[in-house]
Amino acid sequence: MNILKTNRLLLRPLTSSDAEAMFKNWTYDERVAKYCTWYPHKSVNETKFLLKMYLDQKEKGFNYRWGIELKETNELTGVIDVVDLSDDKKIAVIGYVLGYEFWNQGFATEALSAVIERLFEDGIEIVKANQAVIAENVLAVSVEFAAGEGYTKQWDVNGENVTFTVVKA
Repeated sequence: MNILKTNRLLLRPLTSSDAEAMFKNWTYDERVAKYCTWYPHKSVNETKFLLKMYLDQKEKGFNYRWGIELKETNELTGVIDVVDLSDDKKIAVIGYVLGYEFWNQGFATEALSAVIERLFEDGIEIVKANQAVIAENVLAVSVEFAAGEGYTKQWDVNGENVTFTVVKA
């Protein structure tokens, strides 16, 4: 997997030494977990289990997951990955998580933009991100709207769920 670089971020493969930073920065945090598919971790051992699963997937050839690291401090602040890929590898759905301390600083937008660009370079034609739109999660929707500059963007609102789609021109 290639490393992706932005102005402030290094998007890199996760390593076996990342569990402590993951736990410290986001997996323990109820404020973050309420928007994710997992519950807050009670110990770093739960995070180690999750990380092992990620690393096992990487060994089996899954190359669309990056740790989000701040260049300035080398701190791992989150993860961004493809959570679903169509059988023909033309449509990808992206998920991301960022530690609460790092919200509202443009890091998610920066990471999402870099990953969208990489996926298009790899031949993926449509990139989607889904969000449950509740009052506290408006920030995530604004992240997705800002990402993907220079491409065709679409929104689909279905009840409380919004699908953000970026189409390669």
